[in-house]
Amino acid sequence: MKLLRTLSILALPVAAFLVLGGIDTARAQGQPEPDARQGQLGILDIEVVRRQSKMTQDMDRQIAALRAKLGDEVKAEEAELRKAAEELERQRVIVSPEAYTKNREELRQRTAKFRREANARSQRLNAMRGQALKAFQEELNKAVRTYARANRYFLILSRRELVFFERPLDTTAEVIKLLDQNVPSYQLTDPAAGQK
Repeated sequence: MKLLRTLSILALPVAAFLVLGGIDTARAQGQPEPDARQGQLGILDIEVVRRQSKMTQDMDRQIAALRAKLGDEVKAEEAELRKAAEELERQRVIVSPEAYTKNREELRQRTAKFRREANARSQRLNAMRGQALKAFQEELNKAVRTYARANRYFLILSRRELVFFERPLDTTAEVIKLLDQNVPSYQLTDPAAGQK
């Protein structure tokens, strides 16, 4: 707990250093340096943006539908495999030991193939989610930069690192509006589809 508190306290100056470090970069590139005294300080609750933006709601809806579909398919195949195993046990006394061994091996291979395919599909789904979250982060960064420049913010901090702040500093709702305008929906893509 003490370590977490120390890290939180250190995160604020590090975040400020990183943002203000951009001022030195701007100066080195010949761009005018923003005057921090004329700018504003803002706070952004990224978790609220993540929950409320249209982009992430669309992503979550698609991921949930794909997970449900995968779950239904897995349950159906598991039922088929159970039925095949039960049938195999019924045939044990009817067929020859060689035929039984052959059928049992076929069922074992079918089960192993099913598990590999189910794991591969689950991993693809996780990769799609990861790709979508990366796209969200990129779009969020664009929206924050655009909002900050348009409204003369010299620093926008994440709410996570703060214990207290005044509500007028909160830029979350405005950033959500801008993000929703820029990306009102999102279409998941399968990273494995491009590799075929």
